[in-house]
Amino acid sequence: MEGIHNFKDITKIVLNNNNNSITEINGLEILQNLKEISVKNCKIERIKGFEQFPNLTKLYLQNNQIRKLKGLKNLKKLKTINLSKNKIVEIDCRQLPLAENIDLTDNLIMKIKNPSYSSRFVISCKINNKFEVKMEGNGVRIFGNNNASILLKDHSIFIEKNGLLHQHTVLDKKYSGFTEFTAIIKKTRLRKKTKIQISKVYPLRIDKINHDLEAQFREICSNLLIWVENDYDLRLLRKDLIIPLMEQLGEKKDAVAEKAFKEFKNYNKPQEEAEQISKNSVKGSLKGTTLKRKLFNPDTNDLLSVLYFNDFHDIEIKLLTPEAKPIKEVSERCIRIFIKGALMKIKEENPLLSLKYSFFKNSDIIEHIKISNLHSIHDYDLITEKMQELLSTV
Repeated sequence: MEGIHNFKDITKIVLNNNNNSITEINGLEILQNLKEISVKNCKIERIKGFEQFPNLTKLYLQNNQIRKLKGLKNLKKLKTINLSKNKIVEIDCRQLPLAENIDLTDNLIMKIKNPSYSSRFVISCKINNKFEVKMEGNGVRIFGNNNASILLKDHSIFIEKNGLLHQHTVLDKKYSGFTEFTAIIKKTRLRKKTKIQISKVYPLRIDKINHDLEAQFREICSNLLIWVENDYDLRLLRKDLIIPLMEQLGEKKDAVAEKAFKEFKNYNKPQEEAEQISKNSVKGSLKGTTLKRKLFNPDTNDLLSVLYFNDFHDIEIKLLTPEAKPIKEVSERCIRIFIKGALMKIKEENPLLSLKYSFFKNSDIIEHIKISNLHSIHDYDLITEKMQELLSTV
């Protein structure tokens, strides 16, 4: 860049809203004193050229077209990174710098790789401004207010409130009450942890064989989101979490939670009575229940598809603009991502699964999909995940 040597002592540079679509940073090597760079709204597709500034402490790259989180790990002095409103789908903790805060809100996070690579990461996900789920160390913690949190770790649940710790072992069992609270012994932190903020995690298929930390984090985010969006429907959340979460919402005077909490007394029947309930009566209690998820275009935020989960048995997928994002039954993408990636996996455990297509204006473009005889909400999660992936690759 001509004349740049006249500005070699500057510490901050702003290149926001550049209509020339900056693709990478080059020609600025002489600016070794730079501490802050802002390149917002510039259509950058990859992070490149920033490692030439060893004194960089703040980096703002929000609202670009970045897909991969690479090219920053050698910036030892970097403290703040804002990568919100990009197209990042994967977090690899091995590629992250020693920053204090990384903002990844409003991306399409589908996978978190190597979350246990270092104990210095705290990955947090906000659920409709009601809860915050954090993955740190070897546990997952849920925050509902300033005074209490719930920690899931080593097949146990711990409730921390006002400096006291309260343990309830054996997850996924019927809630049976807690014993007394005990004091928490606080450990001194040797160094600050990198805080990674995300707003959504998509979607949330759980590996039954390898239920690792990431899978547990994704499961909790998914279940909480569905639970909150469906007015705390008691059938949508594991029972050992209902009581502590309801109590936190009750402290906030949440009217919907208060109503659901009263219903819990009828829902939480004694174990011996619950064991007598037949599968048919359980299925009958779910009739009339419909969950709805919306899938958006990551480039324009236009609504592309709506997935309805009816009676926890059937899924209807409506493609709202099939001509704009065409999906064909025999296309390689549809077979690889949707058929093999979702339906065939579900059918291995559920041979009665059935599939039916409707087509757009007598063409070979799919407009409507109906999938019947599903067994669990995890099937809904997997199908949602693969539809999101399929639409994002069109």
